[in-house]
Amino acid sequence: MSVNLIICTYGAKYGIMDKKKNLKISLSILNNINTSVDRITIMKPKIDKEDIPYQNYYNFDDIEISNIKNKIKVVECENIGISYGQFLTGICNDLNFDYYIFTEDDYIPFYDNFDIYLKNEVNELNSYLCVFYYKNKKWILNQHLHNCRDEFINSNSYNKQIINKMNEPFFVPDHSCGIISNKTFRKVLNTFGSLDNLLKLFRFNCEKSHIWIHQVVFGYMFYLSCIHIEDLCSKNLPLFYTTGGCVKICYDNSTISIENLNENINYHLDIPIFAPFEFFYPYYQDYNINNLKKYIKDFDKFLNQYNKLNSEMKLLSTNLL
Repeated sequence: MSVNLIICTYGAKYGIMDKKKNLKISLSILNNINTSVDRITIMKPKIDKEDIPYQNYYNFDDIEISNIKNKIKVVECENIGISYGQFLTGICNDLNFDYYIFTEDDYIPFYDNFDIYLKNEVNELNSYLCVFYYKNKKWILNQHLHNCRDEFINSNSYNKQIINKMNEPFFVPDHSCGIISNKTFRKVLNTFGSLDNLLKLFRFNCEKSHIWIHQVVFGYMFYLSCIHIEDLCSKNLPLFYTTGGCVKICYDNSTISIENLNENINYHLDIPIFAPFEFFYPYYQDYNINNLKKYIKDFDKFLNQYNKLNSEMKLLSTNLL
């Protein structure tokens, strides 16, 4: 069963974080993880005029990736719908894979054969499986488009269903990294007819402070296609990072900083599927990792893998230009 790992990127500085080494670090880490991924698709969107491109962001000659180099394919695309539009474009670039995994260049897989685990967990017929979503929170698209509403309606006027359901509630994959099967994605294509129609969902202009609206539209796309959102929140440690904050986990439909976890959590979690860069050197203080001990089933396994990845992150962060 073939798998295409799609890494969504943006090769330019646009916020407070400097991410110029992210993609090379991600690939270097992936090179040292056992995986049966058949292709690694790196999305290369056009850079907005107001942003400053990173030089050589997609040049991998200075990193050791011999284990995965022949699997890598760089796909250029428009910057429509940020990572969500990139993911859809990446899938449609080659519809011959059985599964598609969505991640971004500031998250890394945490352990060996993460792709096999995801394949075994996803409902291949009718779901998008993500890291987590809020079960107590439904969104209504019409309440969040604000000044983009008219542009959204005009772009999607070809399909009355898209417009007529804008006041209906739906779930959003809040931590969107995840997996979808080819069989499920075909339902999306059958609903919209083409990639161009899919991208029309995201063809509206909004301020960068409101680009999170694209994530809501991503959830709306699944809702219109009658595809369920599912997650691994109660199985695997769901690590989450919001720019400018700290690393958190999702528990009981809220995000909680690791330092403030409630001792009354009544179940134990397996190690995470994905982890944000900020969970490692130079951002995260590894002594705080011990705060997770009471919540993880096999803490020694978790700690060994964390230490391994943290050492690699430190080496790469220090040595890469």
